[in-house]
Order: sequence, then C-alpha cells, then structure tokens
Amino acid sequence: MTKRFDIKYKPLFNQAEPGIWEDFAEIEMAARADHGLVFDESGVANIFFHYHKNWEQTNNIAFGAFVGGKMVGFTKGFMIEDQDYELSSLFVLPEMQRQGIGRKLITCFENSVALVGSYVQGQCYEWAIPFYQKQGYTVVRGTGPVPKMSKKLPKLGKGVYPMFARWQVKDIKLKICSVPVDKKLLKDSLHQPLFVDVNEKGQIDVVGFKNKDDVDTIWVSDKIPESLKKCREMLVRWQLGAVKSR
Repeated sequence: MTKRFDIKYKPLFNQAEPGIWEDFAEIEMAARADHGLVFDESGVANIFFHYHKNWEQTNNIAFGAFVGGKMVGFTKGFMIEDQDYELSSLFVLPEMQRQGIGRKLITCFENSVALVGSYVQGQCYEWAIPFYQKQGYTVVRGTGPVPKMSKKLPKLGKGVYPMFARWQVKDIKLKICSVPVDKKLLKDSLHQPLFVDVNEKGQIDVVGFKNKDDVDTIWVSDKIPESLKKCREMLVRWQLGAVKSR
C-alpha cells in the first residue's frame, strides 16, 4: 500500500527567495532522470537560465507541494497573451508520484488564472500524455518533437484563491469598490501574497494583499451586505497570514 503523506500546497509568490530554484531543479532533474533524461552541467545551467528568464515576467505563476517543509513537486507558468496562459513546468519527485500531487498542482494553477484567463496551453513529454488527458487537456502531436496540449478553463467556483496577475488588481479594484487606487502601493507589492474572495457568481468580493513591508491591504466590495463583510474579509486575512513560501 502506498504511504500517504501530509502534503501542503502553497503559492510561491516570490520564486527568487533562497533555495526555491534549487528545489525546482532538484525535482525537475529527478523526474526527468526517472525517464532516462540525465543532465550534464550545461543542461543544469540551462534549467536555471529558463527559471530566471520566466521569473522576469511580472505575471509569473508557481505553486509548490511540500511535505514537512520539503518541496516534493511544483508547477509554474505565465501569461503568454491576453487570456491565454502557458503551463511551462510540472514535476513531482519520482518517489512521491501517484499520490495526486500533480493533479492538485494543476488545479491550483488553473484556479489562479481562471479569473483572467480562458485557456491554458503548453508542451508535454510522451510519457505524460495520459496524465494530461485525464486532467481534461487535448494533446496534439504536430511536426515538432514535443506534443502540444491545451484546455479551456472552467468557470471558477466560490472560494478564496491566490492570484498572481498583479497588473489587473487596479481594474478589479475599480469594479468592486469606489475608493481610489493607490498605484504605488500596487507597485510596491509585486511578488507579495495576493488573494481574492470569489462569490458564487464568479465575481470578486474581496481583494487582499501584502506590501513590501508585510502590511495587509484589504479592499472589500461595496455590494457585500454589512453582515457578511467582516466574515469575508477575515477569510482573506487568514490566507494572507497563513501563506509562507517555505
């Protein structure tokens, strides 16, 4: 019987924190080696180059799966154009596979972009095709060496979700409440935790984020009944306080 672990899934808002890229590389190389793909020094350097290159995009997205503080899997991606997102990486340590970690990481990624995105696409190895098909992706073998995949995102359900599209918070704020937007505050909060509370209609009721000084900022919709405002706000505050990259 496969041993079950207490697995925590966390949004990685700041991938430049010490050790995160090293964890990514360790997991990715182990997962690829399990299928006969072994990296030399130049290959390892190329992996870190792509991590850094992707990180330079302000709409970069990443989630990690942790067991006892150790990262055992991750997924990451970025927006490639309006409403389309690239799922660029999804890897789980070989000894931790077949426990639903990859499936949960994909769900985390999809939920984080479903408010602003319509499609997720990417490339996958041959060995991963059955996995992605089970997650609802259409896989196409084209003329290139690596199959391509895509999926139309479903409507986001009610809940509190991490969000990485910082550039869109200004537009969200204008939609949910009448207080003027502090653009400097948004700029200073780049790569800091950000969560949104989504109602049953798929609309945002609360936006909460931390600035560079770790101070919470909460924006609450004018349309929420007074009796619910404090409760909904506390749900977002709890997430802001609970999230830690490592």
